[in-house]
Amino acid sequence: MATARLKRNFNTGSTMHEIADTVNDYTRLFEETMHSSGAHATETLRHHRYSALKRFRALGFPERGDEAWKYTNVQSILQQRFNPAPATVPVPPELTAIEALAEHRLVFVNGIYSPALSTPPQQIPGLKVTSLFNYLQQNTPDIASAHGNDISNGFQALNGAFVSGGCVIELEAGIRLDGSLELLFFTGDNTLALMSNPRNLILLGEASQCTLIERYIGLPQARYLDNPVNQIQLAQGAQLTHVRIKQPSNRGFYIGHSTAKLAAHSRYAQYGYTFGGLLSRDDSHIEFSGPGASAEMRGLALLSERQHADTHIRIDHHATDCTSRQSFRNIVDQHSRAVFTGRVVIHHGAQRSDASQACHALLLSRQAEADSRPQLEIYADNVKCAHGATTGYLDQDALFYLCSRGIPHAQAEQLLIEAFAKEQLGAVAEIPMLSVYLERLMTRNRH
Repeated sequence: MATARLKRNFNTGSTMHEIADTVNDYTRLFEETMHSSGAHATETLRHHRYSALKRFRALGFPERGDEAWKYTNVQSILQQRFNPAPATVPVPPELTAIEALAEHRLVFVNGIYSPALSTPPQQIPGLKVTSLFNYLQQNTPDIASAHGNDISNGFQALNGAFVSGGCVIELEAGIRLDGSLELLFFTGDNTLALMSNPRNLILLGEASQCTLIERYIGLPQARYLDNPVNQIQLAQGAQLTHVRIKQPSNRGFYIGHSTAKLAAHSRYAQYGYTFGGLLSRDDSHIEFSGPGASAEMRGLALLSERQHADTHIRIDHHATDCTSRQSFRNIVDQHSRAVFTGRVVIHHGAQRSDASQACHALLLSRQAEADSRPQLEIYADNVKCAHGATTGYLDQDALFYLCSRGIPHAQAEQLLIEAFAKEQLGAVAEIPMLSVYLERLMTRNRH
């Protein structure tokens, strides 16, 4: 993408007029970018970009009046103008020190793939990993929905218009990938507020199996916007374990969106971990299109200061005998806020659906806040569904007991916090390197 820059900055609230001004600013930036670098894009990609821009102008950015964004105010994002990263990006020294969590790793700096820092899988039968742009040049895929028809908010449309790169992972039928594949996204610049708009397609063939680790790390003290989109398609009997770790800077923003379409008897497991960030939001939409499919969604957020994390999930049971599980835990300290909205829709004819939702929040200060909204819509009569939510403080009796046994107060608190998070961390226990890494993050972010 080009290096066109926006210098305008608002410090006022996000009224409808200001939202319109923001949309117009990004429209002008889009035209400048397409004029300077669009000639190198394929006609297919140009068409998708302009289609997404049209949708972006129609949708604008979410407002507090939008029910899906009721508890998340994006005003702080709209007050800053973010610029596409230049096509050539220097390697930040901080990036070279980041340990790999898998044998195979693809690294993206400000949304742009870095071959020098990556260790892509080589000559693994049945596995094909391609850059998104190369994929679009070689295929006429059913990607229109990625840039238009499935777009539900302005951030998704912004990604489609300014898509900076990403990858396509294709696993052939019957192939089981040993080990894990990591996608590392490092974002930030010390002088310029950047936005990163990667888009990833994960396509698993029948009865294939894969573990994917998706990690976002921000340059300390940098102001930026990570705005990724993931599209996942699982064929019959396919299994995908998808781990997402977010470590934004204290001034970083993250707005992510994922869709997963599950064919008969496929299985999707998504485990999300959030450590900080000024504002982060994860939108996930799961669709069961064939009978016997299942989805497990787990998440853990550890927040402090004035950090804000929002998890928004919709699961559509369109087919019979499908199972969905949602289990989330939030640990919020100081003036931070955690939000969970989990919506399950059991459609007509989706008999014998089994769905459960649970969200538990642990408040570590009187100023911290947690909002939980488990939601069920049931249009079939033979189903098994349950939901629940709890919010509370550390158990004072348990804390007193530990201290009475000679354990220092701070250490006793840490033990109780770790016990609260243990179930979510245990979801990745079969990936030892990842499990140790998450436990380290838990300890580091509590001190």
